[in-house]
Amino acid sequence: MVSARGARLVTHRKETVARRIVVGTHGGIEALGLAPVLRALAASEPDLVPDVRIGPHSVVLDKLEGGSLDALLEFRDPPGAPAASTVFRRLGDTPVVCYCAPDHPFAAAGTVSLDELAGAGKVAICNPYTAAAAIDALQRQVVGYVGPDNAIMCANVEAATALAAAAIACVVVPCIPDLSKMGLVAVPLGGVDPPPCVWGAARTHDACAQRLRTRPRDLC
Repeated sequence: MVSARGARLVTHRKETVARRIVVGTHGGIEALGLAPVLRALAASEPDLVPDVRIGPHSVVLDKLEGGSLDALLEFRDPPGAPAASTVFRRLGDTPVVCYCAPDHPFAAAGTVSLDELAGAGKVAICNPYTAAAAIDALQRQVVGYVGPDNAIMCANVEAATALAAAAIACVVVPCIPDLSKMGLVAVPLGGVDPPPCVWGAARTHDACAQRLRTRPRDLC
């Protein structure tokens, strides 16, 4: 026979069992943008435990649409147009920048145009399989200006930014403030149409609603 105290403990345990939300993102560099979103999530839903999954763009998008992810944090083009089976919540805009080493000629520039990139030497380009669609579209524009001979193809954004930190190349990506902590200099990129990328959360129509009692403002 369960004592009254034991019954209260069991009931309390059931009431405080943490809920889980599976959040995906495309890569280690892009995952730096998770921190403020997860902080807001923890404040609004303290018993909700995030499970973060990282993988190539096509893989995590398939997981989202297949239901094994509840939300996917990613960059999109400015309209933020969602895929047919997802809903996209815009969290904010981020400018496109050129990251370079402090001793790179661009480091002291106010802005850098695509024409200037064409004469600046090597530019690191991310593998489109691992990059979000908005980053891939942006970098295709860059390759069109600098030409294939000056483009260094990289496995992912992390490898591209490592080349930038080594002063071997510069890299054009949406602004991620924590990259400056790696010693990189962010120089705004001018003349790109459209200039900003959108940072936001994609989710399937019903996955979050099924798993959450309330919808965290920054994810759902």
